[in-house]
Amino acid sequence: MNVKKLVMMALGFLFTGLAFLGVVLPVLPTTPFLLLAVFFFARSSERWHHYLLNHRIFGQYLTDYYNHEMTISNKWRTLALMWIGMGICMWLLRGKLWLVILLAVIAIGVTIHLVSLRSVTPEESASRKLSPKDSEEPGAKKLSGGEKLYGETLGEEALNQEELRGEKAEENNECLHL
Repeated sequence: MNVKKLVMMALGFLFTGLAFLGVVLPVLPTTPFLLLAVFFFARSSERWHHYLLNHRIFGQYLTDYYNHEMTISNKWRTLALMWIGMGICMWLLRGKLWLVILLAVIAIGVTIHLVSLRSVTPEESASRKLSPKDSEEPGAKKLSGGEKLYGETLGEEALNQEELRGEKAEENNECLHL
């Protein structure tokens, strides 16, 4: 492994660690660090890139963010936790007005950004998956960073499966009638 890949992998682990800390620390952001970790792992380690994209907690979150969407429940939970954390920090820093104003501006900016993301149902969100491979497969839509989006909608995949089942059922019925 060359030095460039080692540095990128180290940065991936650093940003992954900071993202995990950001989950519990109110002022430390999670999303930018996760996006940076995915970026560096995409260029250094397919294994760790795949791990993050399929992580049981962060995988769907990253997929939703790449698609510029978020479930309504995740929006509410994120906004509530952010404002509670920011409120506590603002109260603790109430002696330094400029810091309180800075935190308020950051919180308002993040709120505007999250509200501007497209709201989707959990079913719509779960139907979208990212693949760490940069292969040219039919139906794959390229995203920024080289990732691909598979299965635009759950409905398309379900329709294709239903058509196949229907064709097989018709073949079986024809065989039975002979």
